[in-house]
Amino acid sequence: MTIDYVLINKENRDQFLCVFPAFLKANGNRVSLGAVNEDGEILGGISFTFANFRYDIDWLYVEEAARRQGVGAGLVRQVIKFANNTGEIYPIACRFDVSDTDKELHSFFISLDEMEVDYSHERYYITTKDVVASKLTKMEPKKGSIGAEAFFDKPKGFQENVLRFLEKNHDYSVFDYDEWKDECVPELCKCVISHNELVGSIFILQTGENKFDISFVYSRNPKALALLLGSVAKELEEKYPDAELSYETVSSESEVLSEHLFSHARSEHIYEAVY
Repeated sequence: MTIDYVLINKENRDQFLCVFPAFLKANGNRVSLGAVNEDGEILGGISFTFANFRYDIDWLYVEEAARRQGVGAGLVRQVIKFANNTGEIYPIACRFDVSDTDKELHSFFISLDEMEVDYSHERYYITTKDVVASKLTKMEPKKGSIGAEAFFDKPKGFQENVLRFLEKNHDYSVFDYDEWKDECVPELCKCVISHNELVGSIFILQTGENKFDISFVYSRNPKALALLLGSVAKELEEKYPDAELSYETVSSESEVLSEHLFSHARSEHIYEAVY
């Protein structure tokens, strides 16, 4: 079988929706490739981004009838070729879940000679009901005291200062502000300000229909965390009652979420592989 690789762009994207879902937004730092055979049949697709001086493969799909014929490996090698052709040496990483539904994908990546697993952690899944039921969200701010505010209602200069602070002190990096903002859910991105200083923030991105990612949580104290979650819980209950949210244990705040607030959350182990 002859396989050709096609750059997916705005003009041909609709043709590849079977392998490249619409919720993966095309933007300046994302590259997506499709695989087709000699008859023009679409076989699969891969998508990756460049941020923080590395490439991240965050989507790979091969049509069931085309699997075990070298399509997936060929797509991965196209990413490696793309990275090598830039003239810069940056790592290429792929993150994938180990769960009952993803064992086949896990086995595929493990089988590639180019792959080496160098980092792993947990991803947790909760629902709107879990957030609303949390005891911490029941803490109401006293009249006249500080509360959680909509982050994107703040002046852009303030937002940029917050992002610089989080990047410098907590390794939360935003590669392109406009693209990041476009992926955020405005009503679910909150901040807590006290005496003109940031004491808490939460950013939630939409990853699919009724699916959201708690991208980052920062709080100086339990009160700030309670204010953030309480405000988010109200928005979720009103606008996204059937939402599923996921988050990773990459900060002390996210560890609090998994260990104390949502100890019964469904979890999956995530491997990060570097080529």
